[in-house]
Amino acid sequence: MESNGVPVELLVRQVAWLLVAATVIGMLAHWARIPYEIALVLVGLLIEESHVVAVPHLQPELVLLVFLPPLPFDAAFRVGTLLEHARPVLLAIVAVTLAWLVVVWVPPLIVPSRSRVTGVGDRAVLTWGGLRGALTIALALALPAETPSRELLVAMAFGVTLFTLVVQGLTLPLVIQRAGVARDD
Repeated sequence: MESNGVPVELLVRQVAWLLVAATVIGMLAHWARIPYEIALVLVGLLIEESHVVAVPHLQPELVLLVFLPPLPFDAAFRVGTLLEHARPVLLAIVAVTLAWLVVVWVPPLIVPSRSRVTGVGDRAVLTWGGLRGALTIALALALPAETPSRELLVAMAFGVTLFTLVVQGLTLPLVIQRAGVARDD
């Protein structure tokens, strides 16, 4: 049996090894007193850049079904914190979205029209699809415990990440369709 040209057995083996590696990294991070999230990101970058291990290409559906669910479960433990800091979380969501608007829409106003590489539809997709995720959370969780307003900063990072993954992530296909941006397959 195959899934998009990759034998299912190979895919299951790759996912299993990824989970084993994440567990080992977690144990080593705990032993070394390094935040797990930072260790995971750093090891992932090292593996990717070293080319020692072939990094498997995972289908987006697999990532959504296997690797993404732990994020909301972890965030579920923080729902009280998110609700407690609802105003700053919403403000952070608006601020991050506005920042993407500025980054995506202002440069084309400065660059002459003949040099532009994106159209209005492309910029709409780039603005809405500017997803944030694991790195945002990793950096927030890596803040030292004595950081002033750490709980608020972590809540804001989780709120922005959940909004982008759930709201923007689920509505991105609709934005792409409405913007008339074609896929290159």
